[in-house]
Amino acid sequence: MRLQTRWTLLLLPMLVIGCSDDSKKTSTETDATADGSSDTSADTGGSGADTTTDTGDSDGSAQACAPREPQEGDAANPDCDPLNDGHCAMPWPSNLYLADDATTATGKRLTFGATTLPKNFQNIYIDPAPYSRRDGYSVGTPLLVHFANLDTTGMADERDLSASLADDAKVLWFKVASDGTLSRVPYFVELDSQDPDPAKKTLFVRPGVILEEATHYVVAFRNLNDTNGAPIAASAAFAALRDGRIDCDDRVAGRAAHFDEAVFGPLEAAGIDRASLTLAWDFNTMSGENMHGDILRMRDEVLASIDADPAASALTVTQITAYSEAENPYIAFDMQGTFLIPNYTEEKTFYQGTDGVTGYVLHRDANDRIVASGTTEMPVWIRVPRSAVGTPDPAKPNRLVQFGHGLFGSGSEITTPTIDKVAFDHHLIYFSTSWAGMAEEDYGRANFMVFDLNRFVWLTDRLQQGIVNFLALGRLMKTQAPTFEPFTSRNITVDNSEMYYSGISQGGILGATYMALTTDVARGHVGVPGQNFTSFLHRSGAFDQFFVALKGALRTPNNVAVALSTVQLLWDSTDSVSHYRHITAEPYPGTPAHTVLAGPAKGDYLVSPLTMEVVARTDIGFPIMANYDDERTVSLATEAPYPRTGSGTVLWDFGNEWPTPGNHPPEVDVVNGDPHGKPRAFDLHNEQMDTFFRTGQIVDLCGGDGCHPN
Repeated sequence: MRLQTRWTLLLLPMLVIGCSDDSKKTSTETDATADGSSDTSADTGGSGADTTTDTGDSDGSAQACAPREPQEGDAANPDCDPLNDGHCAMPWPSNLYLADDATTATGKRLTFGATTLPKNFQNIYIDPAPYSRRDGYSVGTPLLVHFANLDTTGMADERDLSASLADDAKVLWFKVASDGTLSRVPYFVELDSQDPDPAKKTLFVRPGVILEEATHYVVAFRNLNDTNGAPIAASAAFAALRDGRIDCDDRVAGRAAHFDEAVFGPLEAAGIDRASLTLAWDFNTMSGENMHGDILRMRDEVLASIDADPAASALTVTQITAYSEAENPYIAFDMQGTFLIPNYTEEKTFYQGTDGVTGYVLHRDANDRIVASGTTEMPVWIRVPRSAVGTPDPAKPNRLVQFGHGLFGSGSEITTPTIDKVAFDHHLIYFSTSWAGMAEEDYGRANFMVFDLNRFVWLTDRLQQGIVNFLALGRLMKTQAPTFEPFTSRNITVDNSEMYYSGISQGGILGATYMALTTDVARGHVGVPGQNFTSFLHRSGAFDQFFVALKGALRTPNNVAVALSTVQLLWDSTDSVSHYRHITAEPYPGTPAHTVLAGPAKGDYLVSPLTMEVVARTDIGFPIMANYDDERTVSLATEAPYPRTGSGTVLWDFGNEWPTPGNHPPEVDVVNGDPHGKPRAFDLHNEQMDTFFRTGQIVDLCGGDGCHPN
């Protein structure tokens, strides 16, 4: 079923919800150099501040405080941040909500208030409790701020990030090293295309690289103007902090010492005039232990249990289908079966009134540690090509490929015709299971997550089990295949000296996660991949109706923006945005380094190649390959020459144009159609993949001028 159709059928009930306006009634880094000049003349609106009276000099000299109107709504809510008026939780992400906690790896813990995070149409707020396990923010987080009618002219966009590192940039993003040294972080900006009102649009400042773990960041905005050319002034709350007049705003009095030390101090040391600032704040990212500690422990426990007692988890084949050459010229056998592994999830019912809906969450003991709660039986599909039957070819021995399926699909997708020919041509035996958490059987639960995002743990918790299931199946196949009776009795010889991974779409996204975690596969291929779900969801045509429904549930685009960044905090444990760093550059403990070939498609309707360009800019050994595109270069990224031993990204161009910049799906191409499914059906693509599998080299099979088969 097409992804668009799935979401439309799933979310149709949401379309009847009134989308009423709930607006308020009241990596690649350079040395830190930035010009501090600024015009901070009076503002006529844009940040909610009353600027009719000077709030005082930055030296703290005594002046009368500017009068403030009575506080209402978010401005009077102690759970909200008063520094920016776009949303209670803006500016996002902020250390306002990080409390000291010596038990975490970063020494911090997220502590959102009961009403900080968005509420839905039933006035149910996103519960802060699940996020209190986090010791920082996502390594893929955008900055979310609001300035009414903001003019973004001259700011970096997704096609050219160079302006983000300019000395006179209006937005400054710094990484703070442990010794206090600042370095610039590249980014691009976009006003929320989902909001038709220029006065209400959220500004996304998206990192141009994957952020580092357990790291302190400082951001600053200055010299901003609205679309009429008028300067935008600081909010009253931020002006009080900036100008040392905390006596003028009791909402920020307790934050002055932190801002002086962690925000204004570093910025002034970098030569940035404190008086020029319209808004500045800081945040810390999550630690690797916090994001990945649980899934690594589950992986190690499951693989150890398989090694200790292989019979307990042995593959069981329940059905074998043989094909005549007339029925299928490429495939000899399909096999279906099951395998049994420890189960780390348990059922949890969420109630809405008297109605209960049940999903799955990770099972925790009294000490909040994730522990197994029994076993789970998972399906397995195996596809054997005719070329793997009989005497093996010594030049190309039969090898195993673990396949990752698409969004809300199943492992049965290995039976698609595009796999038949590549399996036959390259002597590859494909096998798969389903991504528990984002598999076909999880599809219906997504309906209830849209109504109430407190249920989002159903997806993110169960998906950790799903990743572990994949790792377990890989170990079982690699160790058992050479003596597997359904193979040996049918004259199928398997060389398990090497095993590979190939995934498409969702399998390309989660495939990078798999490749960072596997101890059984050295080289993998991720087709039409991406990373950072909440970054590319807006850019995917598969989720149009999802966003209609989500806005219906959350009522405003800025609620949606904050909600997506919130749930990403849970998603980071399995989202490849947090795992790409660990594929080659920084392998996990007890895990070998891996290499991965990525093959995005230009103009992809469903998964934007833009997110793979972020990977290429990050200094983790995953570049784009030479002749990436003949229409544009990737800003701040260096192309690697062919042949390359190591990871890399090859862009496949079937004639589609690059989408217009912004957080929206690509325009429909009536001539070329959606390229999402095309690379995997192209012989040279598959030959390049197999060459990479068997030699570790990325070779140019496209003629030296980029891969555009049309």
